[in-house]
Amino acid sequence: MRPIRSGVAGFARFACGIALVPLGLLLGCNGLEFLVMPDAREHVQTIWKRLISEGTEQRSVNENLTKDGRVITCEWFNSQVVDEQGKVRGAISLGQDVSERLQLEQQAQQSQKLQSVGLLAAGVAHDFNNILTIILGHTDLLLSRDDLPAEAAADIESVATAAD
Repeated sequence: MRPIRSGVAGFARFACGIALVPLGLLLGCNGLEFLVMPDAREHVQTIWKRLISEGTEQRSVNENLTKDGRVITCEWFNSQVVDEQGKVRGAISLGQDVSERLQLEQQAQQSQKLQSVGLLAAGVAHDFNNILTIILGHTDLLLSRDDLPAEAAADIESVATAAD
């Protein structure tokens, strides 16, 4: 196996499809400046250092630039490439655009939040209606009394009207 020098040795169709520059210009360069948003570069460098030092597969999700200037969210799966002696010779990465999936997940979460608020509002309305039913029942009982003073009857009718 031929050693891979620092930088981009080759790209799959996915990476070439989103890269800001043609594959020929990427070969041998650091791909971070072409694909990764500036604020995500430190995170991606940490992933790569961990991949090389620990040897464990690394997964990351970060924003990437497309050649037409759009920002997409990609999920990356990274693994070491080692030779027969166990020496690290490079890395292989698989990237997938998960922008649409994340957007759908956010919409589903928003829908669940709205559903929860709706259920809460329905529960509160039901409890409130139960209280009003008790108030109306008691006002009816009070208004049916013959010994109720006129002044009290007027107040109780106001309560009944407001509760209705």
